[in-house]
Amino acid sequence: MLGKAVLTLLLSSLPFLQLEAEGPPRPAAPPGSEFTEVTLPQSHKVEGLSLTPDFKVPLGKRFAIVRATTDKPEQKVKWLILGGNPGQPPEAVVAPSGKSVMVFLGDRPDRIVVLAYSATEKGPTEPAVCKITVEGKGPFPSDGGGAARPPAAPGARGAAPRPVTGRMHVTLVLDFGRQTPELAALRASTGLRNALAKAGCDYHEFNAPQAPPDMVSLLKAEGLAPPAAVVQDQEGNVREIAPVTTAEALLALVERARKGQ
Repeated sequence: MLGKAVLTLLLSSLPFLQLEAEGPPRPAAPPGSEFTEVTLPQSHKVEGLSLTPDFKVPLGKRFAIVRATTDKPEQKVKWLILGGNPGQPPEAVVAPSGKSVMVFLGDRPDRIVVLAYSATEKGPTEPAVCKITVEGKGPFPSDGGGAARPPAAPGARGAAPRPVTGRMHVTLVLDFGRQTPELAALRASTGLRNALAKAGCDYHEFNAPQAPPDMVSLLKAEGLAPPAAVVQDQEGNVREIAPVTTAEALLALVERARKGQ
């Protein structure tokens, strides 16, 4: 299932791969040693397998897709995703065919390395590599303009509903370990972010373990678990809180909050 194919890997957890290291080069293996240095593959095309060539995307794009082509349709493809931004390990979902991967992009410039390998009659292929360069000045603003702002601390609830005229905070809390096709589409939707920006909303997205503690406590107090959304006015008062799995549901929640329904 697509949700089970979520890949979240930190580069620091793979010290044996060298990504065009900055600074002094590592010392070579001693003469006569049984060990040889392992370096990152440099080609998007190897015998039996090829990937999308290296490409660049502008900062603010929410996802990128890398496709694999194999010599034979029955060949399986395995993927490995590496990224360079501390605190923002790359996440990806693999298509049901196994022949393409959608990589979610962060809000800072980055270089993401997508590795893939397969197998032929001769045995395992060499890894093929596609490097995605995210270019621009960051962090990218979540509200479509100005500096990105953190979600407001949850404030009062229970006041009489009234329309909201100022900006609103929209916070989506997810469990990245339980990805679904619907949530993947929600997270990848630039249309959703454009609609929220047009509606005067600051959008925030968190994996539950990294979400602000008061936001997690609020969900628990309401008996909710990720995926769920919290809509607040600019003072932090909670206007709407509900489970959300689609962009349509999230926008409907925002509209109810805006109208004070």
